[in-house]
Amino acid sequence: MTAETTTPGLSRRSLFRAAGVVAAAAGVAGAGGASAAGLLPGAQTTAAAVEPLKLARVWAGRQLLPGFDDTHVVYADGSAQYLLWPGDLAKLDALGHRYVVEVDDVAAHDAALASAPGAQTSLVATQPGETTTGDYRQYEDFKADMDALAAKYPGFARVFALPHRTLQGRTVYGMEIAKDVDRQDGRPVFYQDG
Repeated sequence: MTAETTTPGLSRRSLFRAAGVVAAAAGVAGAGGASAAGLLPGAQTTAAAVEPLKLARVWAGRQLLPGFDDTHVVYADGSAQYLLWPGDLAKLDALGHRYVVEVDDVAAHDAALASAPGAQTSLVATQPGETTTGDYRQYEDFKADMDALAAKYPGFARVFALPHRTLQGRTVYGMEIAKDVDRQDGRPVFYQDG
C-alpha cells in the first residue's frame, strides 16, 4: 500500500476493522454499498483511496506474492484468497498471475450481510493478541502481561531475560511455567517461541 492510499494513524488491521464497522453501520442505516475507505475519519480522498477492499482467489504460490495480505483461506487446488487493498489489483495484474475477484467490495458485502434478516449486528470481538482498540499489543504490553502473571502465581511462573537482544537492542524475555518454578532440578523443558 502506498503512502498516499493510507489513512493517517491507522494500521492495516485498524483500517480493516474500521471498514467493517462502517460497513455494518451503513447496512443498518440503509446506506447500502458505500465504500468504507471514503467514510473513515481522516481518510484520503484520492481515487486510489476510494477503491474498495476486495477479496480475490489467486493461483500463485504464496512466496510469489510478497506484500499481499493472504486471508489464510487455501483451496483444494492450492489457490489462496487474498485481501486486496487499494492499488493491489493493479499490482496483481502486473504480476500476470491467474486470479478471480470473489468479492468486489468487502464493505458493501459486509453491509449486505449485516442487514440480512436474522443477522447479528454486534461488532467484531477483540481477537487474541489485540488491545481493546483493535491494534496489536506492543513490547511493553507483553512484558507487563508476563510480569503480572508471575506476580499472581509466584510459585508457578517466573520471568527471565534471554541472553541475546532484539535487532532493536531490546531485551528478550521468556517465561517459565512449572510447579515449584524456582526449583533447579534438570526437569525436561518444552520451549515455545512466538
